[in-house]
Amino acid sequence: MYELIPPVVNFSILIIVLVYFTRKPVKEFVANRQSQIRAEVEEARAQKLEAQRRYQEFTVKLKAFEAEAQQILSRAQTDGEAMRSKLIKDAQANADRIVKDAESTALSNIQEYKDQIRRETIATAVEMAEKVIRDRLSTDDQRRIVTEYVGKVQQK
Repeated sequence: MYELIPPVVNFSILIIVLVYFTRKPVKEFVANRQSQIRAEVEEARAQKLEAQRRYQEFTVKLKAFEAEAQQILSRAQTDGEAMRSKLIKDAQANADRIVKDAESTALSNIQEYKDQIRRETIATAVEMAEKVIRDRLSTDDQRRIVTEYVGKVQQK
């Protein structure tokens, strides 16, 4: 067992020497590493806060864009309905005007056809009357009628 004492003593001396000489650099290294980790944690925390702030900002902008899009859609729908109503109103006015024009043209054509039929009927009646009169009147009757007519004209 005595054989183990010198290596243990040597090892203990080595540890004491190592601790004595490396204590300050190890302490500085640990302190530096600790401050570096703290700085990285703080930077990560700041980045997280910035990301949250930007998320909130973009959320607000997105809601504003959605509201604006809804307003535009609503306006477009209202404008479309107004345009549709106007087109229907204009089409109805045009249809009414076309119907009135057609009625006017039809009435004009009917009156024109009535006048034409009346003229043709009168002309046909006159022709038929002349034919009947010629066929029934003799030459003496024709002279007598002409003489009476001339007499009446002279009296007036």
